[in-house]
Amino acid sequence: IGQQIGQFIERKRSEETLAEERKLLRTLIDNLPDYIYVKDAESRFVMSNVAHAQILGAASPQEVAGKWDFDFFPKELAEQYYADEQRIVQTGQPLFNREEPVVDPLGNRRWVLTTKVPLFDRSPKVVGIVGMTRDITERRRVEEECRLSEARLQAILDNTTAVIYLKDTEGRYLLVNHRFEELFNVTRAEV
Repeated sequence: IGQQIGQFIERKRSEETLAEERKLLRTLIDNLPDYIYVKDAESRFVMSNVAHAQILGAASPQEVAGKWDFDFFPKELAEQYYADEQRIVQTGQPLFNREEPVVDPLGNRRWVLTTKVPLFDRSPKVVGIVGMTRDITERRRVEEECRLSEARLQAILDNTTAVIYLKDTEGRYLLVNHRFEELFNVTRAEV
């Protein structure tokens, strides 16, 4: 009887520890700004964090469970996501840091950085995927603004008659204009 009571107490402590660890993990997952989700081998959502549910337009993570990307995204995006995930399920090979478009519930096009890894059971057989996605829309917007700004600057430099160049502190050329290329019979790539 004493041994059974000891086993019962030990099992109860283990269950309490496990419950605390689950609560800690769920708190962490739900408070991250990245979209975190788990899908089964058929690409149905099993678990989502709060940020992921919000970007999908769901009221809660529980509302996402059991649904597919087809329930939230335009068909062509959902098909792409499904194909990627099925490739992971079939091969066991992860997908790391892919930049891809997404359309939010308001119809706005956004950009995300996605990583998806296989979820294995004990055998080890792939039973699903774990995904994490980060919204990089603002970063992409700033990069595009920089590209446009650089193109405008280069256009100004190329349309002047003056020879213009820029060097670093080591004396290496960083930038030359079209007049420089013509005068010295070189290309930007060569310089």
